[in-house]
Amino acid sequence: MRAFAASMLTTAALGAVLVSGCQAPESGAAPAVVVESRPILSRDLDKVSLGKTSPADVERLFGVPEERLADGNLLYRWTGRPSEEGQVTFKFQDGVLSKICRDRT
Repeated sequence: MRAFAASMLTTAALGAVLVSGCQAPESGAAPAVVVESRPILSRDLDKVSLGKTSPADVERLFGVPEERLADGNLLYRWTGRPSEEGQVTFKFQDGVLSKICRDRT
């Protein structure tokens, strides 16, 4: 059963990569593969700490960002219902989280 679940997960991940492709970098951002677009909720942000959390910690918690900006900041975007979109930018200074910017429309 475990092997079947692992096989299905691998197949789904590969399918998502092949369908989504890579995005062209913008403003010096490294391309990122978007596998899943889910909102980052306020309670999720309680898991990070200003002055302590590293970019690697953010990626472990929230997955691969949609964009890695030239200044090292990480940008996550999502779409929900047809009229709902949002983004969170994690900003870093000296290798640790210094600011979190949220935007919803």
